[in-house]
Formats: sequence, C-alpha cells, structure tokens
Amino acid sequence: MTFVLPIFKHHQPVRRNPHYPLLFLHIPKSAGTSLATGIQNAIHPNSSIIGGLDGILFGHFTAFSEFSSIEASRVYVGQNHLPAQADLVTGHFSYSHLTKVYPRGQVITILREPTSRLLSHWLFWRSHNRDELAGVGSWADIVLRAYDPLGKFLNDRDIYCQTDNLSVRMLLSPHPLIPVQDPIDPHNDTQLLMDAQKTLKRFAFVDVLENSDMAKNLQDWLGVPFQLPHSNATRQINIRSSLCGELDSETLSLLETRTRLDRVLWHEIARRQQPGINSHSLERNAIMRSFSRSERLLTGGT
Repeated sequence: MTFVLPIFKHHQPVRRNPHYPLLFLHIPKSAGTSLATGIQNAIHPNSSIIGGLDGILFGHFTAFSEFSSIEASRVYVGQNHLPAQADLVTGHFSYSHLTKVYPRGQVITILREPTSRLLSHWLFWRSHNRDELAGVGSWADIVLRAYDPLGKFLNDRDIYCQTDNLSVRMLLSPHPLIPVQDPIDPHNDTQLLMDAQKTLKRFAFVDVLENSDMAKNLQDWLGVPFQLPHSNATRQINIRSSLCGELDSETLSLLETRTRLDRVLWHEIARRQQPGINSHSLERNAIMRSFSRSERLLTGGT
C-alpha cells in the first residue's frame, strides 16, 4: 500500500524552555537509556523520573502485585502516579499519559529504523534468563517467549503491544483503531498515520538515531553541552540460532507488517532532519548492520 501523506517541513527546533518539564518518550531499543543519562547529566534536573514505565508496553498484563518493590515503583499505573512537580521524566510512557500529567511539558523522542529496532528488541529479551527476571513475577514468562523463533515471537498476541508498530502505538494509544491483543488492521493505516503525524508535530524535538548529527542537534535544542554515553547494550545470547535460518519468507513478511507504519514515520523524520538525504539508502545500511550484528549475537561470534 502506498501512503500519500504531508511531508514535515524542515526547520530548526526551538530551543528547550527550562521552565517547562522535559518529557522524553523512550521507544524501547532506540538508545533511550543512553539518551536519558546524557540528558540528565546535561540539564541537572531538580526532580526527575528516569526509566519509568506505564501500561503501554504491558498490554493486558496487570499482575504488578507480583513485582518486587523496586520494580513496582517504576511502573506508573493504578495508584502509583507520576509526581506533578518533576522537571525531567524519561521512560516507556505513552504520549497521552505524559501530556495528561504534564500539559505544559516539552516532549521529545528519537526514532530508530524500525526493523533494526524490532530485531534488537527480540534479542534483548532473549539475552535474559529467569533468575534475572525474578523481580517481575509472571511477566518473566512473557519476556522469555523471546526464546521462541522470531516468527513465533512476532505472532504472539500477548506482545503485539511491543512488537506491532510500537512507535505508532506509543504516540496514539489509547486509540479506538489500535487493538491491544491484535495487530493493527491495515485498513486503518492511513488514518493512524495521519493521527501519528499530527501528534509528532506537537513534539518539541524529534530525530532519528541513524542521523550522524543527532547528538549535536539535541545539544543545540537543549542549549547546553550534551554527550551521548553508551549503555544497556544487548549482551551475548544464550539461546543459539542463526538469523539466516530464522528469516524464512513468512517471518520476513511479518517483519515488514509489524514495522510498516513506524517505517513511514521514520522516513519522514529522517528526511526532515537531513534534507537531501536518500532515506532508503540510510534504511538499507541500518538493516544490513543490524542483520550482521544480530547474526553475531545469535551464533556467539565476535
């Protein structure tokens, strides 16, 4: 399906206003842990929430009473509310949640090439073992489904909330056209993309991870020196396989389907932030690097 949508006009982002909360919507496996650390070090907030979560990534899972006190304190659902006075909030939150609590907040995000992001997500979960996940109760059973072949993982109803066009889900949920335990219906793609673009236009700063000038652009927007550390990288994988063996025609089709909406947004932002760039070449290079790294991790290579 071809989408004909308005293109974002290139512009220099307005500099951060330090009198308003800075809200970093962290899409998983998009260097968000490193970005959050770098932002915190740059702006020295008085009150911050770093690495929080809400229900957006948990789907229908609600057994948070099983979580350890440390893990439960990070999940802002039910009676655990985000503090109204925080001046920096980073984590896996939906846009609607952040802006409801902080209506004057400046929201920022970084998009990653979607196929690379999804592969990294699968491998990151697969790098964990049950002992490491003891603090999250029965949610561990869901994370450990990453031990399954990639195709089965991408077809798991309990984790469509994390695998099916996650950027669009985090931008728009809750949304009547976005089911929790089903993939998004392609008949609704055009409407959802229009809604997602309208939402992104409200962001104070958006870039793509693959932009070599991303850190400089963020520094310019922050108005203070910024350095991007490296953290939370995926470790070696204990469950061995071969990516080439995983990527049969059905799995490749699922990868395409599960990233189709996010890919449109990523191309738009990549072209906006780097006028004149061939975003399709940028995409191909990112996917090739991701495939190569994934193969090394899965086979235990170096």
